[in-house]
Parts: sequence; structure tokens; C-alpha cells
Amino acid sequence: MTTPHDPTVMAVITLRDIYDRQLQQEAATTQAIVDLKQQIASMSSHINAYVQHREDVTKIHDDFERRFRVLERWKSAIPPSLFAAIVSLIVALIEYTTRAVGHG
Repeated sequence: MTTPHDPTVMAVITLRDIYDRQLQQEAATTQAIVDLKQQIASMSSHINAYVQHREDVTKIHDDFERRFRVLERWKSAIPPSLFAAIVSLIVALIEYTTRAVGHG
């Protein structure tokens, strides 16, 4: 039962008022719990997406790291290999020209 906000009037609270108020509080609490569960589910999916993203980034990083290491090995191997190939070509040309001149 509601009463005007007049301090001279005594407020009468019935059991029905208490019961109705209790129901309102329970409904508000239940809704707050439902909202909280939804927020937790949303945060959980965001966390799972973040974890998956981090795993993907780590895989990509590891792949680039592996490729970079392979390139570094080739970088250090190419100059000696190229030098050996050029020297072999020069030796073969000299040998070919000396045979061609000697037999000609």
C-alpha cells in the first residue's frame, strides 16, 4: 500500500507490500544474473577468439622466423657457391680453349 509523502501520515506496510517488494527484488536479481551470464559468455567468446588469434600470430611468426633462418643460411652460402661456379666455368673455358688451340 502506498501512502503520500506526508510525514504526519503513518505508513502502513502490509505483508502483501513486503511480498511484492521481495518479488521485485528477486526479479531484478534474476535479471542481473542472466545479464551477468550473457556478459561472461560474451567475454569468454572474446577471450577464445583472442587466444586463437594469438596462436595464429605465433604460427605466422614461427613460419617467418623459419623462412628468415633459411634465407640467412643461403645468404652465407651463395657467395662461396657463386665464386666456385665462376671459377669452375673459367677453368672449363681455359681448358676448352687450350684444347681447341692445341688441336687446331
